[in-house]
Amino acid sequence: MADYGYSHNNQGWKESRNWILARALEELIIEIEYSGVFIGLKEEQRAYVAVNEIYQGVTIKNLMHLRKDDQFGLIESADKRYIAIMA
Repeated sequence: MADYGYSHNNQGWKESRNWILARALEELIIEIEYSGVFIGLKEEQRAYVAVNEIYQGVTIKNLMHLRKDDQFGLIESADKRYIAIMA
């Protein structure tokens, strides 16, 4: 799971850009899906973006079904998008 808007990733958080970040992260997941990372996974095992669930913010969920290097690559790309959007 990768959290933005609460916990340790709260630095620079702007609530007004919440949905912009969510859309950018959804686009990232689609890009990764086209690269073949989700091949062999069932629909419910694929990563997805959740917004304002229990706490405020944006979360990428279901990363546990990805290989470690794919998880780190996804989180690294998501962190870069977070920084660009919240700047």
